[in-house]
Amino acid sequence: MSLSRLAYLMIRRNHELARALDINGTPAFVIGDTLVPGAIDLKTLQRLVAKARDAAS
Repeated sequence: MSLSRLAYLMIRRNHELARALDINGTPAFVIGDTLVPGAIDLKTLQRLVAKARDAAS
């Protein structure tokens, strides 16, 4: 499989996942069970990651 074909398939898969999650812009983050559309500051990102890690433990 050529690299361009592989890249196409990867982008297509990511696009399908974004549609399934109703993500229609960037940036968007999935942190644990939380979908965060749009930009967020570092403190908020760190808090959400810590919360997701705690929930997974």
